[in-house]
Amino acid sequence: MKSIVRKQLNRMLQRHVHKQALAWLARLQAPDLSAAEEQAFTVWLQSHPSHQRAYIAAEALWQNEGAAAAQAAKHANQAKSNKWQWPTLWIASPLITACVLAMFIILRPAAPELYFTPEGERQSFTLADGSQLVLQPNSRISVALSNHKRALELQQGEAFFDVAKDAARPFIIQTPSGKITVLGTQFAVSLATPSPQVTVLEGRVAVAPINTQAVELTANQQLDFQHAAAGKPPLNVNAKDSLAWRQTRFIFKGEPLAEVTQTLADYFGRPITLADPQLEQQTVMAVIQLENFEQALATLSQSLSLKLSYQNDGSAVLTSASPLAPQNRMQTK
Repeated sequence: MKSIVRKQLNRMLQRHVHKQALAWLARLQAPDLSAAEEQAFTVWLQSHPSHQRAYIAAEALWQNEGAAAAQAAKHANQAKSNKWQWPTLWIASPLITACVLAMFIILRPAAPELYFTPEGERQSFTLADGSQLVLQPNSRISVALSNHKRALELQQGEAFFDVAKDAARPFIIQTPSGKITVLGTQFAVSLATPSPQVTVLEGRVAVAPINTQAVELTANQQLDFQHAAAGKPPLNVNAKDSLAWRQTRFIFKGEPLAEVTQTLADYFGRPITLADPQLEQQTVMAVIQLENFEQALATLSQSLSLKLSYQNDGSAVLTSASPLAPQNRMQTK
């Protein structure tokens, strides 16, 4: 009798936690979410491992329903580039020469500024047009702002953009695989994936692979250039979780341990070694805070019941317990 009552109580508790997770997931999408609410969510998430499992399950449900309801991506016609050409001057005069020089000074592209971050350091910048730029560690981008456009080139790493609206000056980001064009929105571009990946938090973004028609993304959609070139539709994602690194945390939802350790090693600029090759494909479901390397690795090792040790050079080593660690227990410090 007691076991039946205990099972019923556990089921009731699980339903209550899942309702809380769904409520938090819905609230996190609200545009008026306050910093205090974000902090309260973090406290709730860390208070018990079941809260993490419930939140990841709620997010998976949200994504599946969003994917089922998603419509085919709209394709925009590629804008033809207008190249300004010098007029033919048959007769030169000091006045014409002065005018031509003045026009050249006014119309020439602005000299690009270079923004970069070292390993293990995330930085925020405010551009001259009021746009906000957040760079992941070990990232580099050039920025050239002129009177008729805002041209950027992401050369390395990952960046988040909160673009100031200016219809007269499109915001264009060049990547090795093509360009992204926006007028005003919040989104991120990552070169850490095999093909440059775009994730939209708010607004609309046009992703244009080289020699391919542009694909329009809206809020909570994600697409890489390889899939865009192949005509595949965007993925429906929880952009706030995908871009959780802006709030100094990573949310992992079943990624292989090898991928997780590489992500953390890139972020902190410190090597992480898996002593047992069998660990590489072990899945990780955890929310890891990024205040410091040691805390992040402690959380990861505890979530998988792994042994954590450090070498003299500061690198970390994860070793499997005996027998191989269970995968589903999650903790966050």
